[in-house]
Amino acid sequence: VGEKYGIPMVTAEANSPVIFARGFKWLVGADRPAPQWGEDYYRMLKSLMDAGTLPRLKTVAVIQENTPHTMDVGWGGINRATLAGLTVVATETVPPGVTDFSAIIGKLKALNPDIVYVATWAGTAAAFAKQAFELGLRPKELHIPHSTVTEKSYGLVWANIGEGIPGITPEAH
Repeated sequence: VGEKYGIPMVTAEANSPVIFARGFKWLVGADRPAPQWGEDYYRMLKSLMDAGTLPRLKTVAVIQENTPHTMDVGWGGINRATLAGLTVVATETVPPGVTDFSAIIGKLKALNPDIVYVATWAGTAAAFAKQAFELGLRPKELHIPHSTVTEKSYGLVWANIGEGIPGITPEAH
């Protein structure tokens, strides 16, 4: 519509680089590109580790839900890990809305990554967090970009296991 009529179209949540690579003249995004979410997170980790506030972490495993946005967030989780000096030890892509993570959790327990980066929608991430807790997966950091306290899925697990799970909250500057 914006291109056809020359009217700016502001997208609050559209943040896939694929959308903006199409050369639209009238499209403006209000959110950071999804792959940059990983970049911001890893720069924060590096800063905390360099300051001695956080112990030196070495490995990360990335779980990504197979939807366009979460795959973009997962791409950043995988390809920007080196910014914090991390090595990616596992990458798992799961179908949308999956609820059984037992096989992946078993694999991750054997690998024992310092960080598990969960690039999924909130409901899927809540299911993963709950099962990880129940099955004894205890990474030093469980990072869930889509962990929002207003999401009803987290009401089921947050009181018991939500402490220390960082996420991303968009803000305006």
